[in-house]
Amino acid sequence: MDALETFVADIRSIFGTRLHAVVVYDAVAPAGPERTKTHIQTLTLVDAVKFEDVAACAARSGSWGRIGLATPLIMGGEEFRRSLDTFPLEYGNIITTHRVVAGSNPFKDLTVRVEDLRHASEALAKSHLLHLREAYIEAEGKPDAVARMMVASVGPFRALLLALTHLRGRPTRDAAILVREAASVGLDASTVQRVLDLRDANQLTSTNTIPFYMNYLDVVEQLARQVDRWQEEGQRAKVEGQR
Repeated sequence: MDALETFVADIRSIFGTRLHAVVVYDAVAPAGPERTKTHIQTLTLVDAVKFEDVAACAARSGSWGRIGLATPLIMGGEEFRRSLDTFPLEYGNIITTHRVVAGSNPFKDLTVRVEDLRHASEALAKSHLLHLREAYIEAEGKPDAVARMMVASVGPFRALLLALTHLRGRPTRDAAILVREAASVGLDASTVQRVLDLRDANQLTSTNTIPFYMNYLDVVEQLARQVDRWQEEGQRAKVEGQR
């Protein structure tokens, strides 16, 4: 029995007829360089989640981790539906990349509102920008510390590029397409590619780390401005539609 079969069997034993579906999906931000094993991301939708269910899952958590499963996301079907506007990027990614492994497709009638995507993308872009500035200050501008910070930031940066493709109506996880999409809105493609290729701080030297960081920061600043403009355009369209 493989990992997913084991997981589904365990989930069925816990929830029984209350189980709606189990899906696997791609994580928004891939595991960092310190993770040598890819963990399978799962979402389980049920009627409702009780404490007894959480306790039963906790008892199996260790064995799930040992067979390559990430900590499962378990929630009520209606809870997921009503949370789409709160987590449009995360849940939109699940809807886009999911594969059903038990039950029926729970997302066939679900869509994420573009306005919710705009708001979430703005928060993500501006949060990443602030993080890069603050982390540089905390690193005291020392190249080795800045290099480690930049490597740690690759996952969130990739998530930001994924948000960009969702906003443009062309969601993708392909790195080459992510770079092209970034370039199409005026971002420096070579810098975007270099950031996505970062796996280890040793890829950077004491002389090229700070110039690279400056280019990276510029790209994120530009992207934050781009999202701001999408917000403004959305507001103008809404006002014009009310006339």
